[in-house]
Amino acid sequence: MKFFIFILLFFSFSYGDTIVKYETNFVGLSAGVVTVDIKSPQNIDCEGKTKGLFSIFYSYEFKFKKNGDSYFLEEITNGKKRIYNEEEIMKEKAWIPLFISMLTNSHYDIGSKLKVGNISVIPEENVQNEIYFFNVKNSKNVKKVIIWYDNSTHQNDFPKLIRIVTRKAMIDLKRL
Repeated sequence: MKFFIFILLFFSFSYGDTIVKYETNFVGLSAGVVTVDIKSPQNIDCEGKTKGLFSIFYSYEFKFKKNGDSYFLEEITNGKKRIYNEEEIMKEKAWIPLFISMLTNSHYDIGSKLKVGNISVIPEENVQNEIYFFNVKNSKNVKKVIIWYDNSTHQNDFPKLIRIVTRKAMIDLKRL
């Protein structure tokens, strides 16, 4: 199964841009949409914006760029613009590069570390090649990541759900 996903990702990266969208749920509420444009595994643009009722109380949008091992993040929160350097991203907004890494990696060996900046993501458990549990080390905010794949359709090249457990809340990203 994972070999099949690897082949799909390989061919999608070989033939140009791949765009995938995820609905974001924050503390159980639909919060917005995140769009990821994967030009190659090393060149990725990601942007997100609050929508619906959530945006009435909290306006947030961001643009994230991965270029090789470099990250760039610009966000606008309730009208205030902020630009993060790589160290600040990994300290305060690590969920974004972790999310991107989970989309572009499809091979997880139990106990083997994936590195995302200075953060280690360690696969702990695999349930029937559909659910993967990851422990996160060296992150101030992110504690765990759980990924669900949908084995019943041919659209399984990207996870159907990525749950990022932070110190304060849970962020669910569901593939649209």
